[in-house]
Amino acid sequence: PEPGSNGYSYSSMVQIWAAANATKSNVMMQWWRPDALFDEYLGTDAEFIGVHLPATTQDCKEHRVDPLDRCSPDWATRVGDPRGSCGESPYPLAKLVGTAIKELSETPAVPPALHSPAYRTIQKFQISDLQMGDIFRAWFALGGRDRYHLDPREAVCDWVVEHLEELVEFVPASHPRVVQENPHHFRGNFLAALVLSCLAIVGTFITAQLTYIRRAEKVMRLAQPRFLGMLLVGMLLVSLGALLNAIEPSDAICVSVVWLVNLGYTLELVPLIVKVAAINRLLTLTTHTRAGRSGRRMHQVNEKRLNGAVLLIAIVVSIGLMLWTFVDPPSKNFEVVVTDDLIVETGEFIVERTNFCKSEGVFWNYVAVSW
Repeated sequence: PEPGSNGYSYSSMVQIWAAANATKSNVMMQWWRPDALFDEYLGTDAEFIGVHLPATTQDCKEHRVDPLDRCSPDWATRVGDPRGSCGESPYPLAKLVGTAIKELSETPAVPPALHSPAYRTIQKFQISDLQMGDIFRAWFALGGRDRYHLDPREAVCDWVVEHLEELVEFVPASHPRVVQENPHHFRGNFLAALVLSCLAIVGTFITAQLTYIRRAEKVMRLAQPRFLGMLLVGMLLVSLGALLNAIEPSDAICVSVVWLVNLGYTLELVPLIVKVAAINRLLTLTTHTRAGRSGRRMHQVNEKRLNGAVLLIAIVVSIGLMLWTFVDPPSKNFEVVVTDDLIVETGEFIVERTNFCKSEGVFWNYVAVSW
C-alpha cells in the first residue's frame, strides 16, 4: 500500500486483480469504465461484478468525505460520515483540447480555405463505451506480443480501418480538400488581354516604321518626330506591361509590370500634355500681340524646354517607382476559394488557387492610379 493513505496505485490494483483471479480469491475494489482491465476479464470467472450502492441524494453528497481527507492516515477520517455512503452520481466526461491545436489548425497566417480540419474534427469526435470495449478486446487478442507499445497502436489502427465510414462523419463539411492552381491564362478574359496586348505591340511597331519612313513629310515635321517617338515608346511599354500581366505572375514579373505600365503611361501622356500646353501658350501670346496692335512678332517654341519638361517628369516618376520597388515591392500573392467541385475518385473538394501581384500596402496603388 501507499504510505500515508494505505491505498494502492493503478498498477498495484491490476496485480491484485490478477492475483485474485489466479488464486480464485474474492476481492473488492473501486473501478470505472471504460478501461482495459474491465474488458480483459469480461466473460471469464474473474469478470467484474458491479456493486450497487444506495441512490445518490443531495444530503448524501453534502456528507461525503472531503477529497483532501481521503488520503488521511486516520481510518475514520478516510471513511467519513455514514450519511455520505451512496453511489456516485453520473456526469458527462469533458473533452479537453489544447489551445495549441486550435492555433496550429486555424492560424491567421493561413487562409481559411487552407485551415486544417483537425481542431473541428476533434471537437466533434465521440466514441462510446462499447466501441472502447471492442478496441480493448482487439488489443488483448493480439496475445501480448508487445502489449504496452505496438499492440495498442495496431488494435486502434485495425479498428479505425473497420469503422472508417463511421469516423468520416466527424470530418467537417467540404473536407478533405486538394489545392489546384487556377490557370488564369487559359480563362477568357486573360486570353483576350493576351491577344489584345500582342496586337498593340505589333501595331506600335508598324506605326513606328511608318513614322520613320514618312519622317521627311511636312505633317511629320510639324508633329515633331521626337515627340511621336516618345508616344510610341510609351505605348510599347504599356503594351508589354499588359502582356506580362496576362501570363503567370512571379516576383520579377510583378515588379516589371509596375515599371512598364506607369513609365509607359508617363511617356505616352506627358508629351501630349506638354505639347498642348505649349500650343495654348503660343495662342495666348498671339492673342495678346494682336490686341496690342504691335508689329508682327514671331513666337517660337523651345523644343529643348519641352523635352526637358518631359524628361524631368519621367525622372520624378522613376524615383517614385524605385521607392516602391525597394520599400514595398509588389510580389506574387495568391487567394484560395473552396469550390463545390468534387473529385469523385478521391472524394476531395477542389480549392481553387489564383495567383496575382500585390504590395503589402495599398498606398502605392492609390498613388499610381491617381497619377
